[in-house]
Amino acid sequence: DHHVPSRSLWIGNIDSNLGQEELFNIFSPFGSIESIRMLPDKECAFINYAHVEDAIRAREDMQGGRVGNCIIRIGYGKSDTAHDTQGMQPTKSLWIGNISPNMKPSDLEAVFTPFGQVESARVLTHKNCGFVNFVHLEDAITARAELNGQEVSGNIIKIGFAKVPTKQESSTSVTSSSTDYQSPEGSPWRNTSPNRPPASMAHRQSSFSRSFNESHHSTLVFILTIEVYATAIPPIPEPNPNRKADQNRLREIRKRLEGHCSNRELDTIFSEIIDDAVDLCSVIQKVVEKCNDAQRQRLIDTVGPHLAALGIHKNGTWAVQKIIECARTPSQMESIANALKQYTPPLLLDQFGNYVVQCCLRLSGQKNQFVFDAMCNKCWDLGQGRFGARAIRTCLESQFTTKRQQKEVSNSILHYCVQLSMNPNGNILVTWLMELSSLPGRYRALASKMAPHVALLSCHKLASTSILKLVNQRLEMDAREQVIKEIFLKERNLQQIMADHAHGVGVIQKILSAGCVSPEERTRLADLVRLNCHRMDENHIGYKRLMEELASIPRETQELTPQSSPKRHEPIRQHSQNRLRQ
Repeated sequence: DHHVPSRSLWIGNIDSNLGQEELFNIFSPFGSIESIRMLPDKECAFINYAHVEDAIRAREDMQGGRVGNCIIRIGYGKSDTAHDTQGMQPTKSLWIGNISPNMKPSDLEAVFTPFGQVESARVLTHKNCGFVNFVHLEDAITARAELNGQEVSGNIIKIGFAKVPTKQESSTSVTSSSTDYQSPEGSPWRNTSPNRPPASMAHRQSSFSRSFNESHHSTLVFILTIEVYATAIPPIPEPNPNRKADQNRLREIRKRLEGHCSNRELDTIFSEIIDDAVDLCSVIQKVVEKCNDAQRQRLIDTVGPHLAALGIHKNGTWAVQKIIECARTPSQMESIANALKQYTPPLLLDQFGNYVVQCCLRLSGQKNQFVFDAMCNKCWDLGQGRFGARAIRTCLESQFTTKRQQKEVSNSILHYCVQLSMNPNGNILVTWLMELSSLPGRYRALASKMAPHVALLSCHKLASTSILKLVNQRLEMDAREQVIKEIFLKERNLQQIMADHAHGVGVIQKILSAGCVSPEERTRLADLVRLNCHRMDENHIGYKRLMEELASIPRETQELTPQSSPKRHEPIRQHSQNRLRQ
């Protein structure tokens, strides 16, 4: 029965171009989703929520709404997540195939923790596969999208969605501990969990344990409000065919507004256009400049419900930006903020809408705080977008942005820095944090977050540049040392990085040739690298460059040959490691 409330929603008349990830993004703000099952041949889908109240709210808010090019219909279905097709529909559990025979549950967990909190991980050695269970569905979707078909420990892995295990099954797996990093002494960054804030929570208070101030005794507490944001912006209503002013009158009005216009004449024009203001973008731009505060407030209240829709229109966006620029009173600014607040994420992701949000920064008296709340709440989603990432960076560099707001967003970037560094758009934000933010303690915080995943990041085209920046910076030497030790003193990390001829071996070569590395340190690092050279394919161009670099560095220890046994290598490795620790 489609009228009896349940945790499952039936979504009908779905746009054929809509994918599972888009559907998840649209319905996830209403609550935690357990699974999604799409039936393309029937143009429908089933979404199972964790809580029935979330399903009820989603149905009430989305019923009859436009998603893509279609008006969807929503009813209640049966909550049957156990019957989802394994490997096809998104779930919180991932199947990982073709893994290395030497892979342990802890190793598998380490590969996937950058994408979110892992509930459990297990390995089936005899089948060369494993299972990873995430706490949140969106983290599983992200991990599959990023790692499917990638090389991990020398093998190209395959990833599919699997049946979510019961609590009893999960208890037999190797469970993970919290992946919160521990800030080093004196770090101004807070401990952050990889968990995403549940969308079903209306509000949550999150305290940032330290500020970015140089003083370690002063503490700022930031209150972060978790909002339920719209994932799509409703369309502009159809034009009124019976509007008061026809085309001839509108041309006359535009002409009068471009010249000198008396107050009496302006009042007449205002009364003619106010009821049809949404359709008259070009006229609004002129009227809002010349009208008084009372008229401007009425205009904002009239256009307010459609402000976001106009903001993503190629012509309407100019009118909306002009309205924001001309807002003078606190009441006008508050009305604008309230009208745009729930649509801030989709606006930031739009080629025109992101300029509307940037324009809101000029709203005084902390009326622009809603912009930064959206950036904090949706940092990962916005950071993946071409316009979203660049809009965040521009807002952070704005003259209207306070230091406090900059710190709030910076903490969210830190929270997702591992994932963002591997995304072509998100990497822009990590680069900003490193090179342009000038916030003290940023390198130390990033090193603490990235060091546990240094092997994965060093083998990634984009993320490897972030690792090199941490090594090459000279402002926070303890951060640099932490990354160096993680790469060179942990043999497993070094072997995994050197096994990657595309990017990993380049990271090693660039560290050895960097000007910030002292001759003594370079010699010690080179000795550790030489112990693993026999594993390399010396015919590859990347390895040739590394071998040339090693040939130019003198040895600190006795001559080594590829035939040397591990037992002979051990005293040499221990000697180099001890010297490096010193």
